[in-house]
Order: sequence, then structure tokens, then C-alpha cells
Amino acid sequence: MADGTFIPGLVPPQDRLRDFTLFRRLERFRPSELLVSGLMLGSVVALLAVHYGQQLMIYWYGLFLVTRSLHFLAVETLPDRGPPRLLILPMATMVLSGLIYMAGGLLLWVQATPALHSFSLGLLFVSVLNTLSIRSHLRLLLRVDLGLIATGCTARVGWLWLTDPGSLDTLGLTLMICFGFLYFVKVAMDVTRLREVLDARAEQALQSARRRAFEQLTGGVAHDFNNLLTAVLGNMELARLTEGKDEREELMEAAEQAARHGAELTGRLLTLSSRARLQPARVTPAEVARQLADLAGPLLHPTHRLRCDLPRGLPPVQADPSKLTAALMELVRNARDALPCGGEITLRAQAGRGEVTFEIGDGGSGIRSEVLPMVLEPYFTTKPVGQGSGLGLAMVRGFAEQSGGRIELSSTLGKGTRVRLILPEAPS
Repeated sequence: MADGTFIPGLVPPQDRLRDFTLFRRLERFRPSELLVSGLMLGSVVALLAVHYGQQLMIYWYGLFLVTRSLHFLAVETLPDRGPPRLLILPMATMVLSGLIYMAGGLLLWVQATPALHSFSLGLLFVSVLNTLSIRSHLRLLLRVDLGLIATGCTARVGWLWLTDPGSLDTLGLTLMICFGFLYFVKVAMDVTRLREVLDARAEQALQSARRRAFEQLTGGVAHDFNNLLTAVLGNMELARLTEGKDEREELMEAAEQAARHGAELTGRLLTLSSRARLQPARVTPAEVARQLADLAGPLLHPTHRLRCDLPRGLPPVQADPSKLTAALMELVRNARDALPCGGEITLRAQAGRGEVTFEIGDGGSGIRSEVLPMVLEPYFTTKPVGQGSGLGLAMVRGFAEQSGGRIELSSTLGKGTRVRLILPEAPS
């Protein structure tokens, strides 16, 4: 194991693991979309069974739903990353459901009724649209779909030449199907290449943004710690040269205070990186509101007013009580700074979908839309120089993510800002 080898079949190396997140996102079960498409296909099958006497299509529809369900179950078993062999079952169920779908179109194509031929081509066209809209995101899925569509086109052309060889109708339909398929292949490949270029550019922009954020973070941390170390070392050096006891104690106290600021900065950075030591517990929004009202009194000016609007019966959240209060205090502090002439700051809470939302709102000047995406980044602040560290909202975001929640912002110039801290409900 020391030379970098691994036990085959047990611990695959990282470079042999594949990322399945895009595959799962494209092939996952989407209830709303599948309900609409299922109802539409079911209506067509009912029409074929009642009006055209194609009762066999009902059994085909049931078999297709079963194979699609098996495919969704296979997709759900995929992890985010794993060895390529884990794709065998999802790909097999995908091919199986695709073949069943193509078989339904062929059942209509072999009938002598021209209207049924139109329905058969309609099913083929729907498959083409599905390929362009969903599976062109991933070359593996695109190749499988192209193979299935090619199989459907070949079977239709083969049936034409088997039943009516050499006729003008057969020749015309053959040319139409073949040229249509080739044009579709060209369009699908172009769409895939365009998606790959756009994804590459988006990834490049994301990497550039991450690099800028890292440079901003490291520069800010180095600057802050340099100031704190200068204060500690400078006061200790002066204390060493000072003969008066009282003056020496003042200098040592100043050095100790700078060291405590360093410890506080370290704690904020840990919270920012979502690695702070949390002690989650069940805490009700009413308890949080009471603590916030008590602690916000000295923080607010006489011209400010904190109004708490919490409905009764809100479920408790699972979070560190002290860190939650500190996060809301940071949001109240930002709302206070947005109202230099005073005003009302509101705390609202609501529950839904297994989450509890705390919202802090103000009627300040608001934040420009082009700046809003950056306010959660470390060392970014909209306050004047010397009035903000740039770590407050970043710390709140780190706490929310470490607690299994998230933070959302909305702002309108001239109307104020709303910050929503969303946390999961405590298990019963």
C-alpha cells in the first residue's frame, strides 16, 4: 500500500472514480414533468385503443411505465462518485425502456392505416425532442439515444422495403427518414458541443471567481493578523521598557486585548469555513427572539426599534443556540448600519417544508443588484472604510451551511434589504 497500489475491487483510486451527479440530475425522477408527459402519452394510448382498436398499446404503455420505474430506481442507487461499473444497471434499464418505447412506435408502423403511421412518427419525434432537451447535456446519454433512434428509423425503413419494395412511396419515406435522422444527428452534436463550450466557460469563470475570493480572503486574513501581532508585540516591547507598574499593566492589558481579538477572528474564520465546533440543540424561535430582544437593546440607537413578528406554534430548530443568536445579532447590526437616521428593524419567522425561516428586514437604502451576489463573500463590505470587517455575513453563511441550512438575500434600492436565515426543523 505504501507504493500507491490498491486492492482491486475494494478501494479504487480517486482517478478511477467517476462523477455521477450530472447523470443523476438528468435522469432523476421529476414528478411534475413525468406526470404531464405520462398523462399526454396515456391519452394518446387511450385514443389508439378506443378509436383505432389498438388494445395492444395498453399493455405496451404499462410495460413502458414499469421499465421507466426500474430505470428511476436504478438511478437513485447511484452515489455522487463511484467506479464506472455502477453505471451498468442504470444504463441497462435506460436501454431497456428505450427499446420498449421504440417497440410501441413499430407496433403502429406495421399497421396498414396511414393515421397510425403518423402516430408512429409522432412518437419518434417526441424521442428526438427528449434527446435534444435533456440527453444532449451528456455525450454518453446522447450516444445511447442516437443508437435507439437509429434502431427505430432502420426498423421503419426495413418494414417499408419488406412490404412494398421499390415503390415511390417507399423511396420517398426512406429518403425522408434517413435525411431527417442525419440532420438530427448533426443538430444534436452541435447542441452538445455548444453546451460543452458554455459549461467550460462557466467553469473557467467559476475558477477565476474562486481564485479572486481566495486571494481576497488570504490578503484580508494576513492584514488583520499583522495588525494584531503588531499590537501584541509592540505593547509587550513597550511594557518591557517601561518602569512604572501601572503603565506596564495597561500595556499588557492592551496586548492581551489584541490577542483576544485574534482569537475572536480565528473563531469567525472557523465559522466561515463551516468547521466551527457547534453544539446543536432544540431551540424554539420564541426563545431566540427573546434573547435577541434583550441583547439588541444596547446595540441599537434610541432612534431604532426592533419589532418581532413571530406566529405562535412555530416548530423548534436544530442549531447551536449561542451561534444562532450571534448570527441574528450580526444581521441586526447590519440592519442598524443601513438605517443611520433610525427606523424599524423587523424580525419575522415562518415554517414550512421542514424548515424554519428567520428574516431580518430594514427600510434602508438597499444594495445595488450588481453588488448583491458578492456581499456574502469574505472581506467584502459595502460599509465605509474602517466600519466593517467584511466577515459578518460570510460568518452567518458559514454557520447556516454547517447547520444544514442556507442564507438568502433580497434587496431593492430605496426600499431596504431582507436577509433570510433558513434552518432545518428539529427532529421530533
